[in-house]
Amino acid sequence: MFKRNHSTMPKSQHTNISQADIASDETQSAMPVEAPAHHRERKDESGQEQGQTISIISNDLTILGKDLKIISKGSVQVDGEILGDISGIDVTVCKDGKVLGEVSGERVVIEGEVSGNIRAEQVMLRPDSHVEGVIHHRSLTIEDGAIFEGRSKRHENMSGVKQDHVKTGQAPVTLKPAG
Repeated sequence: MFKRNHSTMPKSQHTNISQADIASDETQSAMPVEAPAHHRERKDESGQEQGQTISIISNDLTILGKDLKIISKGSVQVDGEILGDISGIDVTVCKDGKVLGEVSGERVVIEGEVSGNIRAEQVMLRPDSHVEGVIHHRSLTIEDGAIFEGRSKRHENMSGVKQDHVKTGQAPVTLKPAG
């Protein structure tokens, strides 16, 4: 399920992994995987420590799995590759990070690549980011140089589209208001 990238080949020459590759892996599990915390304190704008740990998927990791869900109760930083869904309070897909799956949280920042839906109160696409999918948001910022191919759906109240599997460990659920 977890692979270290020991290749001496430059990152630009790595081949992309498709959904078919995921489905063919016989060692996959449908169990959620909770990301281990890296004990680096996050600082706010004033330099004060917030006391929040950040789980890091480092750039030498590729995480694969059928129906894989990585769930963090805090912040997640993706520098490697994930073929599955990821959620946390704050999720950042860094410049070399790639996610083929859904990304969800209260705040999502994309600097790398995402092929899948994004669900968050605040979504920010930084320069050189590349996103393909539907973005469900209350606030969306697309900076100059970002590539976004898909649809954007603004929701005044995200409670109808938020995923609750961060707390329950269950599959994502989309609720529609009655009426």
